[in-house]
Amino acid sequence: MRPAHWVFMLLFCKMGGFFRRQIMLDEWFLENKRSFPWREEPTPYRVWISEVMLQQTRASVVISYFERWMEKFPTIVSLGKAPLEEVIKTWEGLGYYTRVRNLQKAAKFIVANHGGRFPADFEDVLALPGIGPYTAGAICSIAFHQPKPILDGNVIRVLTRLFAICTIMTWRRSGSPRLAWRSASGGPITIACSCCCRPRPAR
Repeated sequence: MRPAHWVFMLLFCKMGGFFRRQIMLDEWFLENKRSFPWREEPTPYRVWISEVMLQQTRASVVISYFERWMEKFPTIVSLGKAPLEEVIKTWEGLGYYTRVRNLQKAAKFIVANHGGRFPADFEDVLALPGIGPYTAGAICSIAFHQPKPILDGNVIRVLTRLFAICTIMTWRRSGSPRLAWRSASGGPITIACSCCCRPRPAR
């Protein structure tokens, strides 16, 4: 067999293994996914608010804040028009107040430049105040069903184990993030939240 054929066979086997793992992850996620209010109706606005609230905050804590926020500001337009003091008061307790100020700045920007409709283009989402690659990827992937990865530190740790890559630096150099964009979503996120926890001190 020619060397090129060996390369093709090796690549085929590797891709076959990837898709088998993907099917297993999808099945596992459907059985084990956690129930959250922002998952019940994953509109771009709801996904955006939940993703920003979930930064540096546990999901169990966010639930009541998210529900209260949606009662107060059910749309992008209502958030953009609300007095800043009221917006901050509704956020009170979550901390990191730059996040909430950026939320209203972004809402005003969307109203002024996108007619009050959340943009679907990844680059347009990334251009909004307070939104980085991870949050933009989450919104485009979850709300718009686009092939955008959702990769944070915990998810990368799960995927390095899934693909038997020794270190995170090797993972980044290998090109695996481009191959695994579809895996970097519900399944690995749920696994990461369950397994990548702060170590408990021995008693």
